[in-house]
Formats: sequence, structure tokens, C-alpha cells
Amino acid sequence: MKFENVLKFNTVPEWNEHYIAYAKLKKMIYNIEKEQILGKTSADNQLLIEQNYSDVNAEMALYNFSGPQKHLFIEFIEALESEASKIESFYKEKERSTSLQLASIEHDYNKYLERYEQVLDILDAESNLQTISAPSSSRVINSADPSSFQSRRVSRSARHSLFLPDSDQENEPGLLIPKKKKSSRKMSRSVSDNFINSDNRSDNESSEYEDNLENDFDEIEANLKSKLRQASSRKKILLFKTRELFITLSDIQLFAKLNLTGFNKTIKKCQKVTNQNFKDRFKATVLDKVYAFSADAKSFSDDLIDRTTDIFAGITGVSKETAKDELKNLLRDQVVWDRNTVWRDMIKMERNVGAIGIVDRKAISGSNSQSSDKTFWSNEVIQLFYIISGILIFALSLVYNPFSDSVHQRCWAMLIFVSYLWATEAIPLHVTAILVPFLVVVLQVMRDPVTDKVLLPPDAAKIIFSSMFGPVIMLLLGGFTLAAALSKHNLAKMAASYILSNVGESPESVLLANLFVATFASMWISNVAAPVLCFSLIQPILRTLPKGHPLAPCLVIGIALASNVGGMASPIASPQNIIAIGIMNPPPSWLQWFIISIPTCIACNFGIWFLLLSVYKPSSVPVKLNRTRFISEKLNSSQWFVIAVSAATILLWILAPSIAPIFGDMGVLAVFPIILLFSSPSILSKEDFNNFLWTVVILAMGGTALGKAVQSSGLLKQLSIMISTLISGFSPYYVMCVFSALVLVVCTFVSHTVGALIILPIVYEVGNKLEGGHSGMLVMASTLMASGAMGLPVSGFPNMNAIMLEDSTGTPYLTVSDFFYAGIPSSVVAYFVIITIGYFFTVIASL
Repeated sequence: MKFENVLKFNTVPEWNEHYIAYAKLKKMIYNIEKEQILGKTSADNQLLIEQNYSDVNAEMALYNFSGPQKHLFIEFIEALESEASKIESFYKEKERSTSLQLASIEHDYNKYLERYEQVLDILDAESNLQTISAPSSSRVINSADPSSFQSRRVSRSARHSLFLPDSDQENEPGLLIPKKKKSSRKMSRSVSDNFINSDNRSDNESSEYEDNLENDFDEIEANLKSKLRQASSRKKILLFKTRELFITLSDIQLFAKLNLTGFNKTIKKCQKVTNQNFKDRFKATVLDKVYAFSADAKSFSDDLIDRTTDIFAGITGVSKETAKDELKNLLRDQVVWDRNTVWRDMIKMERNVGAIGIVDRKAISGSNSQSSDKTFWSNEVIQLFYIISGILIFALSLVYNPFSDSVHQRCWAMLIFVSYLWATEAIPLHVTAILVPFLVVVLQVMRDPVTDKVLLPPDAAKIIFSSMFGPVIMLLLGGFTLAAALSKHNLAKMAASYILSNVGESPESVLLANLFVATFASMWISNVAAPVLCFSLIQPILRTLPKGHPLAPCLVIGIALASNVGGMASPIASPQNIIAIGIMNPPPSWLQWFIISIPTCIACNFGIWFLLLSVYKPSSVPVKLNRTRFISEKLNSSQWFVIAVSAATILLWILAPSIAPIFGDMGVLAVFPIILLFSSPSILSKEDFNNFLWTVVILAMGGTALGKAVQSSGLLKQLSIMISTLISGFSPYYVMCVFSALVLVVCTFVSHTVGALIILPIVYEVGNKLEGGHSGMLVMASTLMASGAMGLPVSGFPNMNAIMLEDSTGTPYLTVSDFFYAGIPSSVVAYFVIITIGYFFTVIASL
């Protein structure tokens, strides 16, 4: 394998920019070789080069470079020195931080030992009490009393419980913190003194003494349990910190080794190409002086690893060799995970840049060519059937419809035809969206807003195309820009991995944390990209689970459902939210949206959490979970810039109603992040712009055009009158429940965005017809319900991504039955949350 690939596979992903720039150095070598092949530099250029490099320091002159490519050699050496300086600076910084981290762990370990000594003191006091209350005395606690057995059971196990593996402490009895604690040694002496003077007591005093003795037992036991709980908590934290530190120290050693190999490979390649022998000179003047490559650095890091291993051995109660083997196994698992992550990232980049698709080998092999042809023709026949049936439905809708106005008839037929194509996906969704303006112009369904006359095709074309690119589309592009920046610069992954690395190791806490991480990620990077990110984060857990463990499908479907819920959370979380904002007049502010969506999402996640736990029962099969690893790194300037721009943009969107006299609309404000983040190619490049979900943009544009046509023709008003007549006398709350149920059913079977495009304009008009004008409330509830419709594998991209996820053997984690048992009930949970909690906060937000 080439060293360039070895370097990619073995780097710590968070440290990428600190490794040797191997590709850049190779490019410089190729430039030197290219100039050698093309010939000597012209006399004028040579004179200019000599002038520019006449002030080269004496140390550089020792290399004795010759030939017309001398300036390129000097640039190459300077680049090598710059890389060496960068590596040394980063190595020293990591060495200092890990030293401080180890010192903190050692301090915590000493505190842990002090806590253990306190437990031993309590056990000594309890042992004295048990000796005093021996069965030979008539004034003792009955040895058959359950509390006595419980106290002795605790005392026997206490000396070992601190040094047992974490899994052995899961069944520890419930621990209570006593209200009042007494010094255990003082208590022991007090009890002994009382026992010595026991012969001088009366019967009443003896009875009181026995009560006091029993109270002493209870107090000691409560104190013991409290100390055990605190020690157990410290132990778990120490184990996690020690494991992470060992992996980080190993990564630092590998960092130095890889970079030293990179320098040797680069210099060797340059010498081979240029016939310039400078390796020994460079090694003596530069590499030997780099601290990261020195024996002192290796010795110091070995000492840190040795001290870390000692702490781990002390906590777990095993030998140092056993502790080292266990830590190496943890390191091996982490390396496998990192390499898998790097591989996935490389594949993603290749697919983004080159639009590379993964082709099934079976489909292109000769042995399966016949079945492949059958599948192809089968799909083509089905697609042709959908198209022909759609045309027939369009023709029937032109003839048979409930409208007398010819414009309404044509617009109704177009609405039915487009909705059918979207629902069946007879042709791709974005292609159907592009078909919309064609149908609008040809069918002549646009009216003049002043004269109410049907517009001629030239005038209709101008209006319909101008409506397709509006503030809603700019807001969508602004959201895509923020999502691309947060994802490209690892900010979304860092935030998610930080949260997941700090959760407990029980299946319940891991599941709940992943639900909220998926929802939070969907809130900012869309519910299309969020599940992909979250599925990559749970790979360490999925990989270490036994085959068939119920936690695996529970986590996978949980992330999918939570990502759908996250589509409600912010105005830019999903396209249907953008569509709703474009329809509502006045549009809701970000603050109003958050007031409604945040409590709704929290309630939905907890409801889904309880449902998944009851369906899958992940704790029924005990298992040790592998935590997500978080590497704490300083944010670079690019990441801080992305954070600042994102925060400022969101703040401006929140304040949009207040600053509307200046900027007019949130779509105008969306221009700022696009300009600021794309102005520097190091932040976002043209490739990132090309990788936007343009199919979603086209779909939103087609939906906007359809909504404009239905409104301009008067069909929307007519439909709202008809529906208002049917629901006359119903309360707004009842109407909201009915429309939410309708959206739930429709969006379960078709795309959430498509369902919103079809239904939301009608909902808005019906809301305007209600007394008091409740259009905002109805549209908001319907929009939230569109994201909450998640009952089937085809109900949104997160579900489709989840059902396609497979384990290492190619077995899917989910089947369709998982969505019947968990997806459909989760949609019902979301429905009741929206019509209760969502409705309550909608009233508070005054929509």
C-alpha cells in the first residue's frame, strides 16, 4: 500500500491538519522533476532567481544544491522545515495537555483511594459491632434478623465491590444517603465503651442500649452504602478517563512515527528524482532537532503510558500485564473504528466530487444478466403504467370535476395529475416539479390579479417563473449553506460525539442520548444529513453488540424516528417548514417557531423513548457498551468563523420581524451566510456549492409554482369555501385535529415535502375562513405533523436510510415489521403530542 494511503488510514481524524502535508510535498517534487524534463530556466529568470535567493542563510547554503532548479530545492527544504516545526509544536502541545490530564487522573485516583479507606474504616466499625453483639450475650440483635444478614452481606462484599468490573456493579442494591453521618471510628469506640459498662445497666437501660446498638447498625450501613455509591461513581469515571488517556497517548506515539516515516519517504523520493543527496544533512540539521522524533519524547510518552497502566490496574484489581493487554484491546477497537470512519469519509468525498455510484456486481455479472434484464423491464413497465394511468386520470379530471368554471376545471386536473405523479414517483420528484410551470402556461390557469382575466401564455410565463425563485428558496439555500459548513468543518460531529461520550453505559441512557442528538443534528443540518451522521457515530456500539441483540434495531430505528422529529425543530430543518413559512402571512418568527417546536420535539422524543423500550426491551440482554470517543481539540480559526457566522445568521433570523423595515424578509438575510462562507474557498468551495441538494431546491420551486397557480386561478379559494362549508360549526381545535390526521395519513405514504406542498395551501385558506382567523395555528400543526408522519420505511429519508443500514455480514438491522411495531405507534404518539402540547404552545406563541 502506498504511504499516502497508510497515512490516511492511520491518522486521528481530528488531527488531520497537523500531520505532514505529504501530498503537497509530493507535488513540489513533481514540479522539480517537471522543470528538469522541460529544460533549463531562461537566463532572465535565472538572474531573477539568483537575486531572490541571494540572501539564503548559511545553513541552507550547506546543502550545496546545483542546477537551474535550485530555487525549487530551496522552497522544498523550507517546506520540509515548516512541516517539521508544525509537527513539533503540535506534539509538544499534546504532550503538555496529556501530562496535565494524567496529573488530574492521578489526583482523582488518590481521592478514590481515600474514599476506599473510609469504607474500610466503616467496615472496621461494623466488625466491632458484630463482635459486641455476639450470640453469647443475652443483649444482642438476633442473628437471624434479616437486617443483620443484610449488614453482613454488605460487609463481606464491600472490600471487593470497588475492584470488580463495572458490569458486576450494575446489580448493586439501592443506596441511600443518610441524613446525618457520624465518624465511624468514634462510633466504634462509643459502642465499645457502652458494652464495657453494660453490667451496670438496668433492664430498661439494657433495652435502650439494644435499640441504640441497632440504630448504630443502621447508621453504619447507611453510611457504608453512601460511601460505596460515591466510590463506584468515581471508579466508573476514572476507568473511562484512563482508557481515553491511554488511547490518546498511543495516538501521540503513532503520530510521531507516521510523520518521521513521511519525512524519510519524501526525502528519499526527492533524492531519487533529482539526484541531489541531502538526506544526511537535513537529518542532522532538522530532524534530529525535532523533539517529537527524539528518544527523550519516546521515553517520556512511555512513562506516561506506564503510569496510566498502573492506575488502570489499580482500579480494576488486575495485574499490570493484564491491564496492559486490556488497554491494547481497547486501542485496537478504536483503531478499527477510526479506519472505518476514514474509509467512509473517503468514499463520501469521491462520490461527492465524481458522482460515483456503487454498482452491484451481481447485477453486472454474466450469470445474473438475465435476472437483471427482467428487473429492468419490470421497473420500466411499472413506470410506464404509472405514467399512462396518470394521463388517464388527468383526462378524466378535465371532464368530471365539481367545478363549473373552466379555469378551475383545468387547474383541478393539473393539481390531481401533479399530485399523482409525486405520490407514485412515476418520474423523479424534481422532474415533476419542472413540469409544473409548463402545465401552468399551456393550460392557461393564471388570472390577472386586477382584472381577473385569464393571462395569455407570454404573461403567464413571466409571472410563474418569477414566483419560482423567491425568499423561500433563498432561505432554503441559506440553510443548506450553514449545514454544509457545520458538516465540512466537523462542528456537527464534534458536538454530537461530545454529548454521546458523556452519557452512561446503560442501554436506556444511550438510546435517549442518541434520540436527542439526532433531533439536535436534524435541527441544523437538515433531517437528510443528520441520520447519516448519527449512524456513523453509533458504529462502535453496533459493532460490539452480539448478533441479534435488541439494542441494535432499537438504536437504528430510534435515530430515524428522532431525525424525523428533528424536522420540526427549526424553520430550516426540513423543506416543509420553509414551505409553511412562505405560505403563512405574516410568517412566524424564529422565536415563535422555537416556542412551539422545542417542547413538542422534547415530548415526542420521550414518548418514542418509552415506546422503543417497551417494544425492544434492550436491557433484557445484558451487554457492555462501547462508548463514543470524543477528542478534545482547540477550535481553529475556520471553525470559529463558521460558528460566528452561523450564530449571527440565526440571531438575525430570530430578529427578522423587528428588522423587516431594513431587510424586508428572512430570504434577504439568508444572503449573508452564503456570501461570508463561500467567499473563502477554505471555508466552503464551489464543490460544496455543487453538492447542495438541488433536487430539493427544484422540488420546492415546483411546489411554489403550483401553489401560485392554484391561488391565481381561484381554485384555492373555491376549495377553501367548499371545505369550510363541510366543517362549519366545528371549533378551530377540532379542525386542527382533523387536518393533522389528514396530513398524518397522506405524508405516511408520500414524501413529507410533497404532502406539505399539496395540503398546506388548502389548510391556510380554510383557516382564513374560520371565525377569528386561525390559519397560522392550522398550518403550524399540519407542518409539524408532516414531519411526525414516520410510520413506514418510505415515510421520509431517515426511514429509508435506516432500513438500508446493514451489519458487517450484510444483514439489515431493520425490517418492515419494525416500522409496523415502532414506526406507526410513534406517529400516533407524535399526533397526540402535537394536538395537545403543540396546540398549547401555539396558543402561547399567538399564531
